[in-house]
Amino acid sequence: MAPKKIQAVSVGNWVKIHDLDDDEEEVFYLVEEAAAEPARSRISTHSPFAQAVMGSKPGQVVSFPTPGGKSTVKIVDTGKEQPR
Repeated sequence: MAPKKIQAVSVGNWVKIHDLDDDEEEVFYLVEEAAAEPARSRISTHSPFAQAVMGSKPGQVVSFPTPGGKSTVKIVDTGKEQPR
């Protein structure tokens, strides 16, 4: 039986994004604040990035504030299991 596909980004998920500003893809893990480790791509759910992507579905485009202004990303995929 295939793993159930996650429909929207939520806490405990990984999220693969396409940064529309840099034209790069990255994977981040959304974790509670105490488990955040930005150097290991484990991002706090309290961050502007996480707040912007939570609830989003693959294909959606979201923007969020950054120290340099604003960043825009497209949600590529999300899930619970380690992405390939």
